Amino acid sequence: MSIGKPDALSELARVHRKFGASLEELRLAWGSEDPPLVFAMATLGQTLSSNIEDFSDDELRRLGCFVESILTGTDEIVATAIATGFLESLLAASSAGKLDFETIAPHLGVHSKQYCKAWDTFTGCHTPGLGGVAGAESSKPRQGGCGGVGDATAGASRTQPQPPSRQ
Repeated sequence: MSIGKPDALSELARVHRKFGASLEELRLAWGSEDPPLVFAMATLGQTLSSNIEDFSDDELRRLGCFVESILTGTDEIVATAIATGFLESLLAASSAGKLDFETIAPHLGVHSKQYCKAWDTFTGCHTPGLGGVAGAESSKPRQGGCGGVGDATAGASRTQPQPPSRQ
């Protein structure tokens, strides 16, 4: 079964009232046009980062399971939006010191963590809660910046991570 854009956004809105409110604000801001899916997912990542203390362990567990099901599903567009919008937004918030990633990491599934580790490898960072990242100089802590991210040469010899392949 494939979960498409409307279903994914509806499911995420049901995880927590703040997700629903953020999506409604986003819809209002975009007027008659639908916001790009990756933008909507990034907005939800920012909502989680800013309000993590309002999410119960059960809500975080359900969220992690849902994200994992999207990443391993058959809709590549939605999987890419979850990875590049939602997960990367969480990693960016962690990098900026706005989110303790160790709060969400235990609730993420294997594929979600693999994507986050691949993103760390790509950016040269190490996000607390994900464990070691093989093959990259990723021992740099993710606090107030990511040693080299934003440099003209950062990531030049790396390949950008891709969402997990469909199984």
